[in-house]
Amino acid sequence: MGTLTTVGLAALTTLLVTLLSGLILEKLKNIKPKLILVVKAAIPITIENKYVGAYLVDVSNPSSKTIDDISISISAKTALIRNGGINATQGLEFSDEKKKKHFIIRIPFMKSHEKISITAIAEDSFYIPQKPEIVIRSPQVFKLIKKAKINKFSVQKLYLVPGVIGSLSVIIALIVILSFPSLNTTLTYAAERAELYDLVEIFATRTVQGFFPQGPLAYSKAKQSLNSNDIEKYKKFLMYIINSPSLMAPTSKCCLYFYLAKIELLQSETKEAIQHFDKAKNVCGFFFKQLIKNDNEVKSFLNKQILNK
Repeated sequence: MGTLTTVGLAALTTLLVTLLSGLILEKLKNIKPKLILVVKAAIPITIENKYVGAYLVDVSNPSSKTIDDISISISAKTALIRNGGINATQGLEFSDEKKKKHFIIRIPFMKSHEKISITAIAEDSFYIPQKPEIVIRSPQVFKLIKKAKINKFSVQKLYLVPGVIGSLSVIIALIVILSFPSLNTTLTYAAERAELYDLVEIFATRTVQGFFPQGPLAYSKAKQSLNSNDIEKYKKFLMYIINSPSLMAPTSKCCLYFYLAKIELLQSETKEAIQHFDKAKNVCGFFFKQLIKNDNEVKSFLNKQILNK
């Protein structure tokens, strides 16, 4: 009797284990893969009588399963929007397709822990929404997890500062500051307009030290390049920064004019180079002298111009 009871309990235990294993396996099979969407909101600025905004959109696959045939559609209501640069995990294949009011990124498959970062530039004469409209599709069933990455110094937070401080002078100062675009926004826009897409990704995602270093950066890149089209892009990059409505120290603007003129010398555009050296001198004379003091090439060029007059 005891033997039969033992055999029965063993059989029952085996049956229960088998059933539970089957249920757990079926549960694991039915778990939906996930995609995480992170959007960095834009602070619209006014440039050349247009509102301009730069969005950063990250899509990643944190699950263990591969998701096939992903399409990411990005739009900004009535604003025109275009691809400002894409960075992806090495090996991740993708293509982009421009439509009238939006553009689409297509990904044949996204493996576990792969990621794509998209910079989208929106322009409109009247209005730029703070956040873009994003639609992600796939023939597979998946769960989309949305996260918002808000700029640290958003317009809403800045408007709270005067109330906390309670000083009229601070209120006025904040209003003036808010009327100008941020450093990263200006540099991202300038790089995108100049078609320097490697710089777009850097300026959109990293903290930049200031306007001043952009002059030496653009000149060194232009000097290293043997392609006249690339040299022209770095020239346009500096011109967009100089002509932006951003708050800029006189020494920074002087530096940008100085290196813009040096790029024009690379292009043999002597007349334009002289004009921009003059502007650098007018913006900040004492700093211009320091720049020339350490640059024998420019010093020699300007001395020749004086002798030829």
